[in-house]
Amino acid sequence: MPAWTVVLYLAIFCTNIAYMLQNSALKHISAQAVSMLQCTQPILTAIISYFLLGEKLSTQGIIGAAIIIICIIAENIITTKEQSLSENLVLKK
Repeated sequence: MPAWTVVLYLAIFCTNIAYMLQNSALKHISAQAVSMLQCTQPILTAIISYFLLGEKLSTQGIIGAAIIIICIIAENIITTKEQSLSENLVLKK
């Protein structure tokens, strides 16, 4: 199979499926939740590659995954605090 057919397949099918899933998710959950889920894509790709393809994770990859997870957790904590503060302000009025 020529290399250009693989690139064409990736461009048409994989990219379009990802966009369709993203748009479908936006109908059901918030844009913030969708973006946080998309941030986990490199981590999930590395985990799937480890199990299916036997690829090894480098130290830099593990550190990068940890940074992504920490950022997602921090974003969730900050958002929760902001929501509780805004709810308190509304209740005090």
